[in-house]
Amino acid sequence: MRAYPESVAAVVNGLIVLLVPSVVSGAAAIATMMGHGVQDNSVIVHPPGWTPFVPMAHTLLRFGIAMLPFAVLAAWRTWVHARRWRAAGTRGWQGVAEAGVCGWATVFVLLLPGFVARPTEAASYLVVVGSVAFIVGLGLGLLLRAAAIAVLKITISATG
Repeated sequence: MRAYPESVAAVVNGLIVLLVPSVVSGAAAIATMMGHGVQDNSVIVHPPGWTPFVPMAHTLLRFGIAMLPFAVLAAWRTWVHARRWRAAGTRGWQGVAEAGVCGWATVFVLLLPGFVARPTEAASYLVVVGSVAFIVGLGLGLLLRAAAIAVLKITISATG
C-alpha cells in the first residue's frame, strides 16, 4: 500500500498536537510528584510501593483526551493544506493563521459563560488571554507548518 505524502504529513501533525501537550504535562506532573521545584523545606512522602507511572498515565490520558479534537482538526487541515501545497504550490501560511484563530476561539468558548454573566469584567480577560492564546496558536502553527513541509519533502523524495 502506497503512503500518500499528504496523509503522512496529516498523521505527523495530528500526533504532534496530541502528544506534545500530553508529554509536557506528564513531565510536569512527574516533577511535581518527585518534589522537584519545591523551594521550601517540605518533604514529599509516598507510600511503600508507590510508583509515578499511574499518576503519569492518568495525566497523559487526561491531556490526550482533551487534545484529541484539536489533533483531529490539525490532521484534517494539514491534509487540506498539503494537497494545496502539492497541487498549486501554496506555502501553508493560511494554516498558521488558522492555528492562531483556533487558540483564540478556544479561549473565547471557555470564557463565554463569564463573558455572558459579566461582560464588562470578562472583556479584558478575553482580550488579554485571547491574545496570548492567539500567539501560542501561531507558534504551534509555525511548528506544524515546518513539520508538514519537512514530511512532504521527505516523503515526496522517497517515493520518487
